[in-house]
Amino acid sequence: MSLTTLEATDSGIVCRRSTGFRVSLGLLGGLFGALCLYLFYAFWPPLGALVDRSPADILSQSMYFLLVPLAGLCGPAAIFLYSAGPVDLVVNASQRTYRFRRGFPLLATWQSGSLEDVAGLRVKTVKNKQTTFYHLLLDWKNTKATPWTLGDGTVASRRPFQMMSSQDAGCVRDAAQRLASRLSIPFQENAPVWDEIRSRTIRRLILVPVFFFFLLMGLPPLIVTHSLEADGQPAMGTVKSLRTGKGSFVHYTYPVGGRIFTGHAPVTSSAYSSLEVGGPVPVRYLPAYPHTSIVVGARGADISGPALLMAGLILVMFVVSGRTPRS
Repeated sequence: MSLTTLEATDSGIVCRRSTGFRVSLGLLGGLFGALCLYLFYAFWPPLGALVDRSPADILSQSMYFLLVPLAGLCGPAAIFLYSAGPVDLVVNASQRTYRFRRGFPLLATWQSGSLEDVAGLRVKTVKNKQTTFYHLLLDWKNTKATPWTLGDGTVASRRPFQMMSSQDAGCVRDAAQRLASRLSIPFQENAPVWDEIRSRTIRRLILVPVFFFFLLMGLPPLIVTHSLEADGQPAMGTVKSLRTGKGSFVHYTYPVGGRIFTGHAPVTSSAYSSLEVGGPVPVRYLPAYPHTSIVVGARGADISGPALLMAGLILVMFVVSGRTPRS
């Protein structure tokens, strides 16, 4: 399936993302979006389970739940839906003007300008294990005709526009030379201006949200543990069930003011070996939020996994942002 269609007319050039490719991406985006909504509907904890919990406890449980549907499904759904939107470029060769649009379906708007906004054409080589593809890309100069400006006057503020793709290098280079001659724009072989801000955009648009996301995952459990140790009241609970696997967990109930509350907490292996179903278990709870509790002797909030994952992501981001692909 061809990704784009390139048509040369008497008046200029018309290049569009193919309808079949857009429909395929739209279906994938709709599928991921439907799965995300299903997870929200099927697995979001009922409101009754969040009553009488401290705000930090609610945030902690919510962030762990949102990790899969948001990062795993909503993110790809948004990317697929954005890619399913129109990507059109219409060039008037005689007037040396263009019209361009890119964005979500039904939300993309046309932007106009002169060919002075174009930095040039280039051929990018993409190799994989079996085949090699050659992409004809149009690079932009820095222009304020975009929703935001990432450049500083010397680098591009738009992503390169892919005009065609083929496994025939000669075909792509011939097309690039013909278009460059007809539109009087340079055909460059050097690194594109967009690559100069690759590192900056990755850190600004990806690394910062990832950092705050994992901060929200790790900080609330620490706040809950500190609050229970400082202000928690003791109570004697009853073990309802025990579970072991990647860790040891206990499900328990405990009375507060004539009401019975339930809790679920990880415990150390030594504490786990001393517990039995139906037996007593000492707990601490917050008087203002009696549903927030912890087993006495349980291990503290375990954020080593998220912390290591965040450190790995940061390392990957810096490594990737420091690499500049060559054409």
